[in-house]
Amino acid sequence: MQVFPYLRDVADSVLESVKARKNLFQNEPVNWGSLRCSDVRLVRDDAGTRFLIKVEEASPEATFFKQYLAERIKHETLLDVEVQTEW
Repeated sequence: MQVFPYLRDVADSVLESVKARKNLFQNEPVNWGSLRCSDVRLVRDDAGTRFLIKVEEASPEATFFKQYLAERIKHETLLDVEVQTEW
């Protein structure tokens, strides 16, 4: 199994399932029609090693949305991930 395509697929799957629960994120600036995983990278820094998952079409200030996505992806993959959102 290749980790990067797998994580991208899981992230996109989680994004699709989250659309059905978008009422949880009504105060979060998100473009629900165009959400997608745009990149997956391995990050090593002082905080440790983790996968950075970039999601397009959500505000960088959508804190609860990012945390929720990260927890769902971690639950499905058992990997340490961080979600970053950008327009």
